[in-house]
Order: sequence, then structure tokens, then C-alpha cells
Amino acid sequence: MSKVDTFLKSLLDHELAYLYKYRFDTYMKLTQDKIRHEVSSRGLTRIDIDRILTEKSNEEYNPESKEIICPNCKSTKFFNEEVSKTNLEYQEINVLLFEDIDRVDKQMNFFCAICEKIVAIKRTVVPSLLDRLSGQYGKYEIIIK
Repeated sequence: MSKVDTFLKSLLDHELAYLYKYRFDTYMKLTQDKIRHEVSSRGLTRIDIDRILTEKSNEEYNPESKEIICPNCKSTKFFNEEVSKTNLEYQEINVLLFEDIDRVDKQMNFFCAICEKIVAIKRTVVPSLLDRLSGQYGKYEIIIK
């Protein structure tokens, strides 16, 4: 199985729907065929894709969540700045990455693996040691650059 096939199979339905609706034309024909095949194999129609995207776009982000999502497409898959996007090696980011960061102004940049927006994640509230021990990790601001 190719890296593209593996990547497409790893996508959640809303991520695949976003890719299909908004980025399909940016890919070469062979990759378009693979995307089309993955959409078809999941039984997704254009109506399903529109419904999924509408539902996902109406979701509110919970700033207290440990999960970091792209505000644009709602994906949790990101490329680290140091990882080549051509390798398709995304990572899912959560606040545990920031666990040892004690400064409020610390910011990390990532590329969304689905919409390719640069997403900056900045800690806005650093938790106390007691909060950390009870599973609270502070608050974060997510900005699309």
C-alpha cells in the first residue's frame, strides 16, 4: 500500500470530505483517482460530504479540551515544521506536548495535514503544579496564520 493510500485510509470522514471538496483539484490525476476511490469505498455521496462538512463547521471548539484541532477544517492531523510534508508523516497534537512549557508566550507552529493552513498554538494560561497533577493543562489559543 502506498503512502497516499495509507494517509487516505487514516482520515476521518470529515477530513476526507474536506480534502475532496476543497483540495481535490490541487492533486495530480493519480492522487485524485485514489481520493475518489476512497470516497467511493466509504459510500460517501456529494450530499453526505456537504452534510458532514456543515455539521463539522458548526461544532464549537472547547478550549479546555486536551485535543488540538484546526479551526479551519477541524482536523487533528498536523505536520510538524521539522517533518517533510512529502513523507505524509502527520502527528496528532494534544496539550501534552506543552506539558513542560512554563512560559505563557511559548508558541509552536504546525501545518494542518488536511487544509495546509499554518496553525499556531500558543499557551495562554500555565497551570500550577497542583493543576497538572489533577490533569489540567492550562489554556491555549489556536490561530490560523
